[in-house]
Amino acid sequence: MERRLDGDLDTVPRLIVAIDEANATLPRLARYWETFRQKDDPKTSPAIAALEQALWVGRAARVRVIFDGRPQATALRGAAHELFATVILARFTTDTWQILAPDTGPAPKQRHPQQGHFHVIQHGEVDETQEIRMTDADVVAWLTDPDDPTARPNDRHTTGPGARHDTPGPGWDEPAREAWHPR
Repeated sequence: MERRLDGDLDTVPRLIVAIDEANATLPRLARYWETFRQKDDPKTSPAIAALEQALWVGRAARVRVIFDGRPQATALRGAAHELFATVILARFTTDTWQILAPDTGPAPKQRHPQQGHFHVIQHGEVDETQEIRMTDADVVAWLTDPDDPTARPNDRHTTGPGARHDTPGPGWDEPAREAWHPR
């Protein structure tokens, strides 16, 4: 992280840190570290400390964190669990909504829970959004080189069986591109 912060980032690719099943992974990392750490080692797992550092200074170093799960204060120290800028919820319960989006009011009714719709919460605003279906290779290409026109999603991406919807595709405008790929 320090090397990224100390250098010129214009030529450095964006780094994506994805934590899957975080509610199970972070406590396991903490237990593992407690089992194997030596007397002089830091109390916090190096993996959890690195995640916290990525949350605190990641944007400045072109590091983005995708966290699948609920950020819990027991696993992440201090206010690190409050550093997530965007919450995305699909097929959620009212209790989950109140925990992860408490400032937005009551949970909206889910009109299409299984048809590729989800809610994006940023800065207290809620937007219902439709997913873009992409292959793993499409996602990697799109996230690592957002300026590559061949890496953009196109009209072959659908939601639901055979459905076609408005998704960013060839010719999408600059504000839309910037929304999908903030710098």
